[in-house]
Amino acid sequence: MRAQISTARLNKDSISDSGSMLGPSLGAQSGSGFQEAMEQLARMAKFHTEATDRLAALQQESKGTIWERDGLEISLVRLDTRWQILETDRTKVGHYLDLAWNRMRPWIICALAFYYLGWMLLHFRRRRLAPGSR
Repeated sequence: MRAQISTARLNKDSISDSGSMLGPSLGAQSGSGFQEAMEQLARMAKFHTEATDRLAALQQESKGTIWERDGLEISLVRLDTRWQILETDRTKVGHYLDLAWNRMRPWIICALAFYYLGWMLLHFRRRRLAPGSR
């Protein structure tokens, strides 16, 4: 984007310079050379207006893009601060639950394993010991 804007500015400046250099030499020419020079000057003026319009459009687009980027950066900063607040703001209940989970986790896992696997083992043991069952 910036490269396009700088290129458009260079084109605008070079056209302005060449038009001002071409202007005084027009009076010295006559006939078809004069007509060609006038046509070239008209083409250069048209190119100059197009370059100026393109430069204005690119600058406006660049401005909109910069505003959008700034808005997104502001939103990102807000979300980061909210995330940091949520990470650091731990309630007492949350602290005690976390502490209890860390201390009791092996016992809870063993209890759940015994509950689910114990009934299954008990069921298979009953089937083996039951008379007449296969």
